[in-house]
This record gives sequence, C-alpha cells and structure tokens, in this order.
Amino acid sequence: MFLKDIYTHLNKISPFELQEKWDNSGLIVGDMEREVSQIVVSLDIDFELIEEAKEGTLFVVHHPLIFGKLTQLDFSKYPSNLMEEMILKKQSCIALHTNFDQTHLNKYVFEKVLGFKLHTQNAFLCTTQGEWNYKALLSLIKEKLNLPTLKVVGKKEKIKSIALCTGSGASLMDEVEADCFLTGDIKYHDAMKAMSENLMMVDIGHYESEKFFAEILLEELKVLPILAIIANSKNPFHTETY
Repeated sequence: MFLKDIYTHLNKISPFELQEKWDNSGLIVGDMEREVSQIVVSLDIDFELIEEAKEGTLFVVHHPLIFGKLTQLDFSKYPSNLMEEMILKKQSCIALHTNFDQTHLNKYVFEKVLGFKLHTQNAFLCTTQGEWNYKALLSLIKEKLNLPTLKVVGKKEKIKSIALCTGSGASLMDEVEADCFLTGDIKYHDAMKAMSENLMMVDIGHYESEKFFAEILLEELKVLPILAIIANSKNPFHTETY
C-alpha cells in the first residue's frame, strides 16, 4: 500500500487542516509515492522502536518528531539522530497531534476511560455536569488512569462540573467554565493563576492522559488492507522511591 493512500485515509478520519498553527501534524519523514510494508502506531517514537521495526515501516504517532524550527541535521542530537536511522531503513512517519485531539482523543478519554457523560465540547475541552465530592473524584481519576498519586490545585468539597483537555492544556484555563479542570503538565504559575481564580485543577499527566492514542487509532486502521500494530509507548518519566 502506498504512503499517499494511508495519508488520505488519515486525513479523512482526522483532517490535518484542524491542527493548530504552531503544530506539525502530517508527513514528518517519507515519500508519498513509496510503498509501506506495515504500520506501527505509537504515542511517540524512539530508537528501540525504529530498530525493531522492519524496513519500509510507517510510524503513525501522536507527537510530531519535528516540533519547532529545525535548522540543521546534527545526527548526534534529537530528533536528527532518530531521523537518520529511519531514513537508512526507508521508514516513514506521520503525526496526528492537535487534529486528533479534537476529533478523537479528548472525547475518548472523557467518556470511555473516565466514564463521564459529555455535555459540551469545543475544539479541545470536554465538559460534564453532575455532583462529585473531592475524595470520590480523585479516587475515580486515580483508578481509571492508573495513577498512584495526583497533583491538585485548590480543593472543592462539592464539584458540580468538570472539564478535561488531554496532554498539556493549562493554557486553556481561561476558556474553562467548570469547577474542576483536568489536564497534564500544570506549571507553577498556572497553579497560582488557578488558585487566584478559584479553579480547581488536577494534573492527570501528559503521558497518562494520551497513552490511549494507539488503541483509538488502530480501530480506524482496520479497514485498510495492510497490517497495523500497536507499539508499547514508554513514559519518559519514572518515579524513584527509596
């Protein structure tokens, strides 16, 4: 199957034109006229994944391998070091990032993983209404996302509305119309702002909130006449306890 045909299919299920202006979704490495031997779906791409995959593999990932301005190909540094290995093995890479957040990921995590009933959704925010108490809500999040601990900003004993943005969504807090906002990568100054505006925030982790990308996309690829498999994504962070 040609790369261009897979790209067309991906564009139909999650149009690349939906991506944010700063994003780099779409073809990252490859040739649209090249044949693909198999598809590997993963949240990210790393050396081990590239080495294990056979020649001609297409990686479809959530996070773009090239993100921001790339002014040189220094093969001793990221991401050029990964790109060199991929090129030598005639491998390709397509990213589905902020476009896929809007069409699939946020809603899936909100409804299928956390079990909330969707009331409203804009480009990146899913919102629901109901009644939760502080401890019960945190216990639910920890259980569903397999999180041993949570970082929480503010504390509300009674919560009547919840909003979510997977990944790093703290910059969207001005758009949140809810008692509690769930997202990842909450920075110190984001927390200070939330406290001053009486917005409870829960850091659900960047990786932890997006690790479902591959299983969602795999369902969309089953209609294609080519083998598509999931690669185990790795969280770059680990916790040390002594």
